[in-house]
Amino acid sequence: MLATDPTLAGFPYSFLDNTFELYAPKDKLYLAIKEKEFRLYVTAVLKNIEKNKEWEKQLIKSAKENKRTAMDEYIRSAIWLYKEWDKKTKRSR
Repeated sequence: MLATDPTLAGFPYSFLDNTFELYAPKDKLYLAIKEKEFRLYVTAVLKNIEKNKEWEKQLIKSAKENKRTAMDEYIRSAIWLYKEWDKKTKRSR
């Protein structure tokens, strides 16, 4: 990682700490659990998109508008939902 004074403002507070934790986690068991939790959550969301035709249509429309594939849009939605869920669960602890 290289950040100089002119580019430093582009990095959010605690960016380096979070990056180091991502690539060299202190608690590898916790990271493994979070990765599994993420995969299970995203898989469940993808299944729900498949079941809910209205949601699927909305995502396909959004994908076309943003020049992405439908699967890219499904995954972006699943990741966004996971992040929101993760924020809520952290607040409630």
